[in-house]
Amino acid sequence: MHIKLIKELKAFNSFRLIRKLSALRLMPENADYHLRLDALCHYCASIAPDPNKKEGNESELEDLCNNLDSLDLEFLDYEYPSENLFTENIHFVGGGYIVFPGISINGSFQLRLILRGLNLVKLSHGESKFMNHIEEVVLTILSLSDSMLKKAGLNYGVIVSSDSNHKIKIPSKHNLERLTNSVTFTMAELLKTEISIEILNEFCFELGSTKEKYVPDQTILNLKPLREYYSYFSSLNYFIIDPLYFF
Repeated sequence: MHIKLIKELKAFNSFRLIRKLSALRLMPENADYHLRLDALCHYCASIAPDPNKKEGNESELEDLCNNLDSLDLEFLDYEYPSENLFTENIHFVGGGYIVFPGISINGSFQLRLILRGLNLVKLSHGESKFMNHIEEVVLTILSLSDSMLKKAGLNYGVIVSSDSNHKIKIPSKHNLERLTNSVTFTMAELLKTEISIEILNEFCFELGSTKEKYVPDQTILNLKPLREYYSYFSSLNYFIIDPLYFF
């Protein structure tokens, strides 16, 4: 693992920091810097939360995100521009859902084909427990994605808008707080929706529980894009979404 990077991250409360790092991925200006934010989120997720550590202000976040070159992270050479719209729309049971396709080439198109195929299988074979479960899983993921992006004020069809300085953009304190709240859901919030908590748990891992080395596109976030954290201070269970992988 990248010891220097982890040492820097350990100065912060990982619960506070990972929410902010995940929030930065909701900005069209940061779409082309997915590997940097991916690595930061991955290693931050490996650190157990400590409420006695600092949460990180905008200046500290700027230094953390835009000084990675000095750490000789070999994977940064493979960072490439996004080829998709920043947000797209997927139609499924119940209407349209806004999704965040990330860097997957034609990801939304492929998902549409898969969903159409599932629908055709269900129509030809009738009701089945397995097909109903698959439909519920897809509906749960799409619903949470839609809720997250709407909380962030993003509609479908947003265009990637990276600038030429190749730096991760850090928003104002007010906008950062708004985006941070968009990637964070409490159990109480989720229970007010039709989202299946049981299904969400299949995509969760506890913050601080992974110790894997970062390998691009092969991290635990690919399989489990939700981090779960229980705050003894507020007695609340939090779910933090990684937007790149929650699609």
